[in-house]
Amino acid sequence: LSFKTPSYGGLLVLVAGSVLLALGIGGRFSTTGSLHDLQNRGPASSRWERLLFRLRDSSLEDEEWTDGLRRCATWFCIDELDVNPYVWLTDDLSSAEISPKSTAGVRALFIDIANQCNIEPEYREEFLARFTKMVIEAQTTRT
Repeated sequence: LSFKTPSYGGLLVLVAGSVLLALGIGGRFSTTGSLHDLQNRGPASSRWERLLFRLRDSSLEDEEWTDGLRRCATWFCIDELDVNPYVWLTDDLSSAEISPKSTAGVRALFIDIANQCNIEPEYREEFLARFTKMVIEAQTTRT
């Protein structure tokens, strides 16, 4: 009787392909709402991007961090969308006429951020995730 040595080449290719697929899908889901996508675009070039990355500093006081997020959102709206977001806080009818439907998510988040007195540390990640997701969506709809 003669036995052939089993070949594991096909199994190795199958495992490697599965791992690559899992990493690709997992990586896509894990970066949604994180700074990962924005950081991968290259160095922060705009004022709102630089400030956004500075907000990762956990040593900032609540008031300073909240003000930074407000400025970041304001600068994003002005620089990227050519919209003055403070109009959204004054008159619902005129702001609805001024802002296109594509900025509805931006408007809702900006109003939420503007209404916060101080964002405490346990809520910072949530706000950063919402802001980052909004940025990615706004930039995707523009292109």
